[in-house]
Amino acid sequence: MKARIKGEIYEIPFNKLHIRYSDKYLTEFRQDTSARFDKRFKSELHSKFNQQLQQQRQNQPTQNLNAPNSELKNAPRMKNGPRMS
Repeated sequence: MKARIKGEIYEIPFNKLHIRYSDKYLTEFRQDTSARFDKRFKSELHSKFNQQLQQQRQNQPTQNLNAPNSELKNAPRMKNGPRMS
């Protein structure tokens, strides 16, 4: 970066450049923008999580064979079973 100080031009490398702002409005603006970006990032994460949940619900099988009551649901009904007389 080139800077003119008292009529002379100086070349200043960016890693040596330290700028301190005393402007309170600039620091407030920086804090507001960081909060806004954090909020946007959190809402993006929330929407991605909801999207994954919706996809899992759509792709889930109709019958859960690992459920403890699946044997009772899939067992033959008593009215269709053999008669005991």
